[in-house]
Amino acid sequence: MKMIRRFLSPASLSIGFPWLCLFLFVISNARGHPPNPNGSEPTLKELYEGHHWFALREAIGRTKAQSLYRGAVASAFNETREAEKDLTGIIHSAPKSEEADQARYILANLYQRLGKYRSLVRQWDEMLNAKPDQPYLRSLRDFFALLPDQSISHLKSSTVRAEISAGGITIPALINGRAVNYILDTGFTTPTISESEARMLGLLIQDARAKGGDPSSGQFEMRAAVAATVAIGRSELRNVVFLVVSDSQPPMNILPPGKRGILGLPAIVPLRGIRWHKDGNMTIGYHLNKHEGDRQNICFDNILPVTRMRFQNIDLDFILDTGNGSGTQLWSRFAREFTSLVGEQGVKAKKRWSEFQGSQERDALILPELTFHVGGFDAVLRPANVFPEENSLQHGCLGMDLLFQAKIVTIDFQSMILKLE
Repeated sequence: MKMIRRFLSPASLSIGFPWLCLFLFVISNARGHPPNPNGSEPTLKELYEGHHWFALREAIGRTKAQSLYRGAVASAFNETREAEKDLTGIIHSAPKSEEADQARYILANLYQRLGKYRSLVRQWDEMLNAKPDQPYLRSLRDFFALLPDQSISHLKSSTVRAEISAGGITIPALINGRAVNYILDTGFTTPTISESEARMLGLLIQDARAKGGDPSSGQFEMRAAVAATVAIGRSELRNVVFLVVSDSQPPMNILPPGKRGILGLPAIVPLRGIRWHKDGNMTIGYHLNKHEGDRQNICFDNILPVTRMRFQNIDLDFILDTGNGSGTQLWSRFAREFTSLVGEQGVKAKKRWSEFQGSQERDALILPELTFHVGGFDAVLRPANVFPEENSLQHGCLGMDLLFQAKIVTIDFQSMILKLE
């Protein structure tokens, strides 16, 4: 299991919380740069392979597209039924084809972020039947094979008191009736708790173990536990799978008991939407009423949510990460597409990145100030840290430093809209 991103450690924190991306299947030949830079119209295949989901959705609306592209777009915009229809159709009609392999990857990502682990394992089984020589995938399959599908028993809009700052969000929850306060993190692909926290909550930790790792080859061990109920406000999830890591593992080693947990995507997406005020009031189960100006600006790239931001009247793609209290980051795609700006204003520096198993210094270029249009709101990034060696399909990662500048923030995973006011 690999974490695919590193996070900058700010002076005020001992570690920046990393994403836990457990089995992010990247479509082969994916590339982050815009296709056809000479100005010619990109093909559907190029948009698909480059993960340009907004552009692909627009393009297939103008032509008759094959099921794989329709299914990929439906998955990206959280249209589960449409995605399953198109993608399972491909698998049934030509189970040994390359398109069927791609369809299984997309469905696996869809089921993971929804906490549908039995459905996820079924996709893995089909992948292994087609290509048995995948030991890493087989170990993941065995680890999750006995875990249940998550479900939602109640979804009712309600308001809770959260701790909200530029450093992150912590919300109250009841796990099997026990009160906790956990980090709300759209950048974590699976809910996670420490070993002592699991014991405190009376959760049975599975015997099966798996290895995780960070980009610096650091290794850590994890197991799994299942919470029968997780209640957040008046909404309740059932059979929520938590990965269980050591209490010595960052960030657990800096959190007190009752707070050594992270609510990742499978515990957030089914809640439909969240809306928070800067004063700490958060509405769970919030749904935006569509009106003029509220356009879809969120999609899923494989597992993680991506939002569109505008800079110099150009749409850019950023990972939407409420767990990133280290600050918004700009990556190689931004540096590549704004070469003159970065070259003229950037000042070379070293920044320390922290991971689960250590830290290291990375080369950076520091720009004094940039303004981004985020969810209808102008947010100022001061300073702007550019990491030109951090290769990614996206332009960067949107952190809490920009989100916290707005008085009200709405993340609606049903309408796929991020709105700042």
